[in-house]
Amino acid sequence: MPDTFSSVHPLGVEALPVVPRFPVPRVPDPPVRELNRRTVASYYTNRVVARIRVRGTDETVAIIDKAFPHSRFDIMLLVANDEVRGSCADLDDQTSGVVWALASSFREYIARPEISHRFQLAEAEVHQVFNYSRDTVDRENGQFYDKRFHLHMNCWPGSDLAGIEPVPLGSIADVYTRRRMLDPLAYLGPRIMRDRLGAEADGYKVMPVDVGFDIDRRLPPGLKVRLDGWHSLGEARFDRLLRRLHTSAEDAYKAIYTAVTGRPHVPSEWKREKLLDPAAIWESLGRIAWLGSDTRRLVHELVSRLRDVSEADMLLFRSDAVAAARHLTLAGLDYSIALCSSPSEKDRPFVVMQFRLLGDVGSASLPPLRDASMALLDRRNGPVLSETESLRRREFIEGFVNDAMPKLLAANRGYLL
Repeated sequence: MPDTFSSVHPLGVEALPVVPRFPVPRVPDPPVRELNRRTVASYYTNRVVARIRVRGTDETVAIIDKAFPHSRFDIMLLVANDEVRGSCADLDDQTSGVVWALASSFREYIARPEISHRFQLAEAEVHQVFNYSRDTVDRENGQFYDKRFHLHMNCWPGSDLAGIEPVPLGSIADVYTRRRMLDPLAYLGPRIMRDRLGAEADGYKVMPVDVGFDIDRRLPPGLKVRLDGWHSLGEARFDRLLRRLHTSAEDAYKAIYTAVTGRPHVPSEWKREKLLDPAAIWESLGRIAWLGSDTRRLVHELVSRLRDVSEADMLLFRSDAVAAARHLTLAGLDYSIALCSSPSEKDRPFVVMQFRLLGDVGSASLPPLRDASMALLDRRNGPVLSETESLRRREFIEGFVNDAMPKLLAANRGYLL
């Protein structure tokens, strides 16, 4: 079955090397999946391993042993205030510094020979990513269960990756699996952002949008900003870059939303605005001065593939979560930002910003692994962690806390509560 949105993708996407299903270990007694409408302490209970108070702020960062892991050894860093801070731009500068210092410490911790030996991390893959989807609360999305800013830090030992066998994206018969991996905005979103930003952002190079580059380098689709090295995570301009990406994406989303609906973006649960007629949309898009002509044409093509949501449609979506995830657009700006490197250049990372219009999974569930640009993780049907494996997972996380905290204290950045 062909994908309705295939015409907005560049030529060659069918050759992207992907893994359409990759089971990962799961805990034996997970809680019921539900939105966090409570405090962090009551929602995560004993899975909160540590809480760090950020000096000079009222913000805390929780280190969490996840109930629904993305990998055998993964940690979630969550900004744990009761008042929700949803985006990187909502955080105090000091809090951002703590988050990215911990992200650097995570990579250093895994690379230490004694840690690698203790936890059998030979040829491990590491992936760090956060999602943003503030406005969508009526269907699955990448930041669905907790709208607080949180960074996924994932580590797959090489032994867990032995079964990775990428296939071309075009060989996947099921259109919805393909769309989960390659959202309609997978390449169009980055094109819009590059039009908005240009070829440079805060001193970092913004790469051209090129599917051939992604295939050759085994990288996921997305806007790519080349960092100087992993040390960039400690630079103030890295934090400025993330904030600029967020605000630029917000501005672009609002401009295009208004152009296609004739109204400012005001999110509302179980409601989607009607679209203007095609001629009016084309004219309105033409008034966005920074939007390139080719990008304008592709945006218009994408919108032509959408239709208004009727009352009957919405009743169906409210009663059928699968149908909603497949057919109901997200209710606002939705993106992920990941730190990725090519297998051939492990020391030259990219910030990869990925956008979604329909996708129900975040980029934490679509990591590049081994020779795959993306592997769609199956977190429901993988092997169950034994009691010994669960204890070793907790030992790994507690060891990380003990390893990272002295560095934060020495830098006067935070302390354990």
